[in-house]
Amino acid sequence: MKIVSSQLLSWIEAWENRNVHLYLSFYSKNFKDPKRSRQRWEAYRRQSLEVSSHISVQISNIKINKIKNTINVTFIQKYKSNRISDIGEKELIWKKEGNNWRVIKESWDPI
Repeated sequence: MKIVSSQLLSWIEAWENRNVHLYLSFYSKNFKDPKRSRQRWEAYRRQSLEVSSHISVQISNIKINKIKNTINVTFIQKYKSNRISDIGEKELIWKKEGNNWRVIKESWDPI
């Protein structure tokens, strides 16, 4: 589970640095977004990262649980950029693919 905590911090760093390629590499090709297809989700994320600046992502109350062959990570996320600011509970579900852990599902609820 330590590897997923390290991946989580790298995911945040890629997001804050607007490194689109690295950020998207944390997501499985089988990633499912509840609102849009993988292709539309990826296009949405690319555009969002390209038009935002000064991104800050702070997390707290991290809980990590291994369930069968996945690791569920929940935390409180404070997001801020030049365009938007919000706070909510995020859940990332990671699954091992080859030698890497990748996000297969993500949810966020405002608080």
